[in-house]
Amino acid sequence: NHGELSGDNVRQCVLEMVIAAPDTLSVSLFFMLVLLKQNPEVELRILKEILVESGSKEVEHMDLQNLKVLESFINECLRFHPVVDFTMRKALEDDVIDGTKVAKGTNVILNMGLMHRTEFFPKPNEFCLENFDKLVPSRFFQPFGSGPRSCVGKHIAMVMMKAILVTLLTRFTVCPRHGYNLSNIRQTNNLSQQPVEDERGLAMRFIPRTQPEDATTGCKK
Repeated sequence: NHGELSGDNVRQCVLEMVIAAPDTLSVSLFFMLVLLKQNPEVELRILKEILVESGSKEVEHMDLQNLKVLESFINECLRFHPVVDFTMRKALEDDVIDGTKVAKGTNVILNMGLMHRTEFFPKPNEFCLENFDKLVPSRFFQPFGSGPRSCVGKHIAMVMMKAILVTLLTRFTVCPRHGYNLSNIRQTNNLSQQPVEDERGLAMRFIPRTQPEDATTGCKK
């Protein structure tokens, strides 16, 4: 419905996945691990779900689509603290949006950070998996953008995040530096939100998990 892709279009899509995806993916996972440790009851729910689904199977043989609690956790992380919290589009023709005239050629900035905090969600200003108990329309939740110019690697990214989190959480208790949480980690926003790199704030310990269902083992001051 949107025309054929040219060779340059395909090359640009591949370039985005190769260069941009690893950066946003790794930063998203960092924030997810921080949020997970701030919410141990959520970690326990995820671990129980993984144990039920996996049995003795390795992650490559699991049906990741069945991990609904993990999927809600990932979505809630992307809603509560989106790494890419704004995007820009150009109006292709004159338009009127909610009574405001938009001239052709106007750059329109979409603030996903604010979009994700609307009253559509039961607890918009809290980190809570209940926010995804029902299907969320794309006009309220766009971590990968929307429409024909949405993130080309969004489906791959979801599979990778699930696989990485399952692998980490079944093998390790992940412990961010004591006292560090989402509210006091220094961050910068240069096209995407990223933690400021320093030797203290970004340190994490990966402690072998002795009890797969234990969400707290190993994290000491």
